[in-house]
Amino acid sequence: MHTFRPTTRFIGQYFRHLAEVGSTSDELLLEADTLPEGAILLADCQNAGRGQNGRVWQAASGQHLTFSLLLKPQFLPASELYSLNMLIALGLVDALSRFSQENLLLKWPNDIFAACRKLGGMLIETNLQGNYVRQAVIGIGLNINESMREKDGLRAISLYDLTGTTHDRYQLLEQIADCLEHRYLTYQQMGAGNLLMEYQRKLLGYQENRTFQITDGAQFKGMIMGVNNAGKLLVRHHDRLRAYAHGEIKMLFEDEIAID
Repeated sequence: MHTFRPTTRFIGQYFRHLAEVGSTSDELLLEADTLPEGAILLADCQNAGRGQNGRVWQAASGQHLTFSLLLKPQFLPASELYSLNMLIALGLVDALSRFSQENLLLKWPNDIFAACRKLGGMLIETNLQGNYVRQAVIGIGLNINESMREKDGLRAISLYDLTGTTHDRYQLLEQIADCLEHRYLTYQQMGAGNLLMEYQRKLLGYQENRTFQITDGAQFKGMIMGVNNAGKLLVRHHDRLRAYAHGEIKMLFEDEIAID
């Protein structure tokens, strides 16, 4: 592995690589007041990594990219927080697309998919100051150098599975830092612009007839029409458009659909 040397202005300029930690996001949250914006903490092993809704996230030590990024987007209103989610997701797709020709898609609200399998995911935790975002810690996990296709019970895939080769994690992280910074600075300087349109074009299931399941277990056919400003998923069903928060709805794959 070569030395980590990002060519960015600030993302990744402060960098720590740990062999093991409970959670990189927890560590950054504790130090957020003293660390510079753009700080990255990478760990070979996280024994308390987590995903959405507190789910435990674990990966084989040293095989993948499990890291957290500290941002201080004090220009960003809390009401526009999902814009941060969108620009980070698109930045990750930008970087990964430099290594793979596979069509990468975004599964709402925070996963990256390739070939109908999960390549990675992210979780954003924030501290607010008034009506604005004071600090944001973005925890990111990407499957890189371990084959995931044969993992029992997992709908997962890795960059190795897509390319047939292993990848230097520092080189990949340098590209991620570059793409994330470009997306972040563009948003800061020019606003949302076409961000929502770009995000929706990459949204898995966008404007396709799909099967969904809601919290009571009921399944129905519908069509994803996008997301709203609050980050809720917009689904059309029988000419009615409804917004769903995370946890209220799940898009099903063919092997998850109930057969009457």
